[in-house]
Amino acid sequence: MKITQSDFSYYSYTTYDTKKMDSLIVTIASVGTSITALRIDFTNEPIAYITLWSDYKEFDGKDTKRIEFENYELELNTTGFKKNNQIYGRFKGISKPIKNSVGTYQIEFSGKFSHIIGMLLLKKKAEDEYIIMKEY
Repeated sequence: MKITQSDFSYYSYTTYDTKKMDSLIVTIASVGTSITALRIDFTNEPIAYITLWSDYKEFDGKDTKRIEFENYELELNTTGFKKNNQIYGRFKGISKPIKNSVGTYQIEFSGKFSHIIGMLLLKKKAEDEYIIMKEY
């Protein structure tokens, strides 16, 4: 999945779900000293939002901030979600404007993703295969 933040573009490949058996949130994110994550919550009906994370509490004294989308498109291969099933999807969206100390910017997401329900999956590069880090 490609993420464009201001004039900076990068790719993210990590997906995971919650540890609860009654909910599923797929997160596609970069991992480092700060994180920009696309979260798709399938608990009731699919809803997408962005989570920003910083290691130095830059969001009004907090280390996370939730950003809503101005608009987005989500396409999935299924409407039923059971453990060990694989979800394939396409996502395209742009965040609502985000203000910071240097002005206002928006974050764009576009691309495809896949996820195996009940597993923590990780890969560093697009061409790599997913590594199963944990099974719930």
